[in-house]
Parts: sequence; structure tokens; C-alpha cells
Amino acid sequence: GSPGRSAQVLRAFFDMIGEEATRRIEVVSRDAGPWITTVLDERCPRAIQCMDPFHVVGWATEAVEL
Repeated sequence: GSPGRSAQVLRAFFDMIGEEATRRIEVVSRDAGPWITTVLDERCPRAIQCMDPFHVVGWATEAVEL
């Protein structure tokens, strides 16, 4: 695999799994990195993008603690 968190690494992932598998992706759980949206919009634009529960709970906890 490719180490790191970047648009380049995510694109390499989609290249690795191929176009057919990428087309079958229906839902993606992700964090709020704007680069993730860019790549998902390019590679699997019909997939529903959901914020992952780990980050949502973290953001809610931060908001309550303010």
C-alpha cells in the first residue's frame, strides 16, 4: 500500500482497485479533508459521502465543551 494521507494516495487506491470496483462504490465514510471530496467527486461522483462517526463525535464534543 501507499503510506500517507493525500489526494495522490487516494487516487493511487482507486487506480489499484480499478474502474469496475470504483463504479460499484455506493457510500464512502470519510473525514472532512477537502482533498478527499475532490478525489471522490472525480473517481466515484455518484457515491454518497458521509462523515465518519469518529470525527462527528469529536466535533460535537468540542462544540459542547466551548
